[in-house]
Amino acid sequence: SRKGQSASRSSSSQRSSRSAVKSNNNNVIQSSNSRTAVPSKIKNSERGRSQSTAVKSRNNSNSNVAARASSNSFNRSNRLGNKTYVRNDGREFRHQNDEIFTRNRYRVDYRDTYNLRRSNDFVRVHNHYYNWYSRRYVRRVVVHNHFYRPLSIEIRRHRYPYRVPIRMDLCWTPYLHQSFMYYYPLYNNWNTHYGDYIETASSYEALNYVGSVKRVYGKVEEVYYSSEDRTYTLYFGAAFPYHDFSVVIPRDVAKRFSWSPSWYFEDEHVWVVGLIEMWEGKPEIVLHNEQQIRRY
Repeated sequence: SRKGQSASRSSSSQRSSRSAVKSNNNNVIQSSNSRTAVPSKIKNSERGRSQSTAVKSRNNSNSNVAARASSNSFNRSNRLGNKTYVRNDGREFRHQNDEIFTRNRYRVDYRDTYNLRRSNDFVRVHNHYYNWYSRRYVRRVVVHNHFYRPLSIEIRRHRYPYRVPIRMDLCWTPYLHQSFMYYYPLYNNWNTHYGDYIETASSYEALNYVGSVKRVYGKVEEVYYSSEDRTYTLYFGAAFPYHDFSVVIPRDVAKRFSWSPSWYFEDEHVWVVGLIEMWEGKPEIVLHNEQQIRRY
């Protein structure tokens, strides 16, 4: 009888230990499931919220686009650029200056032009430009196949008009003014006002805008490289010396476009932004930045 009681006690203790282990395992599994279930619920809720917000934002954007497309202000903003310049009198001018002049080599946030002219960068640029301009090469050589005299500019203006480039709204702002002061350090008579747009003219009409900043377009008929002052000259309308307009590009700037600037620019339609000056009786623009010129 004692042996039977001890056996029954051992069997009952084994059963209780097994049930305790099972309960512990069940508790562990439930706790682990609960731990893993909470983040999944949170993730699902976050996904649902993000999807709902994305759908709402899409609907709002579509409605906004439709409303803008139907309004005249949106069409005007696309036509006049994306940036806005506010003048002191409160007038707003939309422009695309940042699309053309994407980076500035020098500081252009001075309060006035007096402080800019006293800066070390401007003094260095001024001295470099003066040394080049005072020793500038004057071309006398004519290429053998360019001896013919073309038609007059009045006839060519009507018979052979140039393809007009895409419209770019460049506004005269303080930042653009200071950038052009670095480009043309010897020029002091800036006859432009902040808020004025830079007009576009063909190379036929460049002679009428000497002393002002314009965007000039036309077709390059000849490219000449001068080893004396290391510059490339683009001749518009006709070859030298019968050209209507010319663009001077330093060698280091021209090499940024192609290893052969003559091949890159010759017989191409080009527009350029800069100050129109006179040289040897013909209008020209001297470039100092590769952002001032484009092919179209």
